[in-house]
Amino acid sequence: MATAGAIEPEVGIEPSPGAGPLQAVVWLSAARCTVTYVAGPALGSIGAVAALVGPVAVWLHLIATGCVWLGTRRMWRARRRGRVAYTALAVAVTFVSVVGIARALG
Repeated sequence: MATAGAIEPEVGIEPSPGAGPLQAVVWLSAARCTVTYVAGPALGSIGAVAALVGPVAVWLHLIATGCVWLGTRRMWRARRRGRVAYTALAVAVTFVSVVGIARALG
């Protein structure tokens, strides 16, 4: 018996197979942007800490790219409706990651 104000789960609603990888990409993107655009400039005056920002950003770019392509593969294998849009997101994340890695290394 449900209590007043309780939300009952809907029957037949399943999480999207691409939801997990998409959430991972969003969180990694937030972490990457924080490290690159907030922590980097804020800690730029501290030499030892600033030296870590580049390598951390490179690893975050690589992990985000891997997650987005794993999610893309899952979307296509499950033949999900949003797979073309998700693939476009994967291409955009890959482009941003390549540019970010080039900036971090160069």
